[in-house]
Amino acid sequence: MKHVRASYRLPCLLLVIFALSASTQCGRSRNALETYRDVAQEIGLADSPGYGKGVAFVDVNGDGWDDLWDLNTNISRGKNRASNSTFYMNQGDGTFEVVDIGVDPEDVKFAWGAAWADFDNDDDPDLLVASGGLLRNGNLALYENRWKQEQRFVNISRQAGLTAEKHQWWAASWADYDNDGCLDFATVASHGRVWIYKNGCDKTFTEVAEKLGIRVTFEDGKNPVWLDFDNDGDPDLYIAAKENHRLYRNDGAAGFADVTEKLASPSIRVAQVFAAFATDLNHDGHIDLYLGRQERQDLIAFGQPGGTFQIVGQEIGIVTKTTPDTSENTMGLGVGDINDDGYLDIMIGTGGAERGPLRHHLLRPQAVR
Repeated sequence: MKHVRASYRLPCLLLVIFALSASTQCGRSRNALETYRDVAQEIGLADSPGYGKGVAFVDVNGDGWDDLWDLNTNISRGKNRASNSTFYMNQGDGTFEVVDIGVDPEDVKFAWGAAWADFDNDDDPDLLVASGGLLRNGNLALYENRWKQEQRFVNISRQAGLTAEKHQWWAASWADYDNDGCLDFATVASHGRVWIYKNGCDKTFTEVAEKLGIRVTFEDGKNPVWLDFDNDGDPDLYIAAKENHRLYRNDGAAGFADVTEKLASPSIRVAQVFAAFATDLNHDGHIDLYLGRQERQDLIAFGQPGGTFQIVGQEIGIVTKTTPDTSENTMGLGVGDINDDGYLDIMIGTGGAERGPLRHHLLRPQAVR
């Protein structure tokens, strides 16, 4: 459509990708892509049956090799089993070994989200765990990386000033919202409110959400996403939610202003945003916001000059809503340049297997010539 300001469109929709091998890409001739082989068992990544919540590669011991954190749980809404989250240490020879890094099983019992960041500026990644999600009330826990000194992570949640309240914590995200050189974080209680923790640059935090003007509460809040949508040099905040998602503009000393109306569109009469991420998808220097929606068509809010958005979906090839409904639409998102063409690809995980066969999607950009 001629009014869509984007440097590419996304017309490709590939279903359930386990191995990639192709000689054409969306009508463009190109060399064959790499193929992939499952090597988990042979390199030491044992099966961990359960409700997998996510994985992260992170070098915890500074040896130059990425280790692997597998956030997992065996607990469903009706059953109470032990957590089986696992940390795999990279041995530097292509294999991994299971290592106890000191995380209390109670803190990942209802594992749902985790965020790694160097909050104390000592050049190693620390760990923030949000537990609860759709399961039950769980812990919000901060672990300091003391691997260099003690070969373990230490829970400093209370000393650092984090709440002891148990909630259905959904996710957390780090950013230096006040540009003081120390990372702060936002976290969301799914059936509650947003919590913003300001880093005191001394290994302590102060909860400041209300002071900053962020007072929204949720019946079904999801992940917080930091993004500088107005290009003014400080991170703004988007909070995904099924009913009342929110976009807040960072106004510095004046706090945060609710500017959710910038996302107003006939396409978003009901938010239904289950997962979201922000990046410059079309390489125009403006941050874009991908809205993964549980029971609606996914959308992209392309950032525009002046801190506005242009919201599109099917017009540019994003066709994620199936009719009749056979699954929940978007439950998880992964982003990366799979084929090294300079454009980010988007992997969408769906849910609701009880409704019928699941259909996962891989969206690959097609450059406009």
